[in-house]
Amino acid sequence: MTKTYLKLAGAVALTALAGCSGGGSSGGGIDIGPVGGGSAPPEQGDNPPVNNFAPNATGQSMTIDPGSFPVPSGNNMSSGTTEAQFTLNDDDTITAKFKRWGNTIEKTLTYYPEAGTASDGAEVFMTIRTEDGKPLLAVIDAVYDPELEGYYAYRSTEGLTENMPQNGTASYTGSIDGFATTDISSMYLDRGGFYADVDFGDSSLKGRISGWKNSVSFDGAINGSEFKSIPGTIALAAGVNSETVDIGPPGYTTTVTRPVAASTSFADQSASSVEGAFYGDAAKAMAGTYAIEGAGPAASARLLGGFVATRGEIQQ
Repeated sequence: MTKTYLKLAGAVALTALAGCSGGGSSGGGIDIGPVGGGSAPPEQGDNPPVNNFAPNATGQSMTIDPGSFPVPSGNNMSSGTTEAQFTLNDDDTITAKFKRWGNTIEKTLTYYPEAGTASDGAEVFMTIRTEDGKPLLAVIDAVYDPELEGYYAYRSTEGLTENMPQNGTASYTGSIDGFATTDISSMYLDRGGFYADVDFGDSSLKGRISGWKNSVSFDGAINGSEFKSIPGTIALAAGVNSETVDIGPPGYTTTVTRPVAASTSFADQSASSVEGAFYGDAAKAMAGTYAIEGAGPAASARLLGGFVATRGEIQQ
């Protein structure tokens, strides 16, 4: 996995936070092809019209509520669904077309490779995760873009498993890329682990998202090669619901704050969801997105992101 930088043509810049370059995705995945070097393409104007919108990625968003002060936080962001179309251009640039939930707004952004850092004044950032060189996940920070105003996570709708295992169990291990907040402060970049135990015969799974200050567990139901969390099973352990403890031997203790046990009462079950799909031969990989809104003592918690994981051996 290599670090790749992407920048947006026009007035708004884009830099990939941690992309993965690989071969083309003729066998599936978000069809953006390899990411290579190159110069900036011509200016496109403020917002050219979107034509021939044919989404090849689906996912979830966390956008700033209308009329809210434009600083993303736990008390002014709401989740929704979204679609996108990713296309590799002849000059190795990537064009992404978006349709935001709740609106008919469509926007085209074109990204081109350029070395740089997140401190170059960029307003939009994108992370791409791949499996076997095929992009499966795109996570986008567009909270300061005047039209997108939020965070977006997409998984590919191409390359889904056609030969799903019919029995046996397997464990999946992977990583997450996303954004989170545990209170009314700004959202922060969140990375961590993803784990799932899948029962193919029962068409069920148990998953866990482990972020920096938050963790989420859920039960999921498999339908074909896709899955979705079962309403009422999402349990959130957020840093806002924490306890302070001393660890280490006497005289050398360190005080740390850790989340208390996860609870379904800490997540807004009607507004939260985890969804995804299996990819490759015999469900070799999985990818998905999550949007979690807190409830009760964790009402200000917000989590938005995606995950990619690979399967271990199937146990019969």
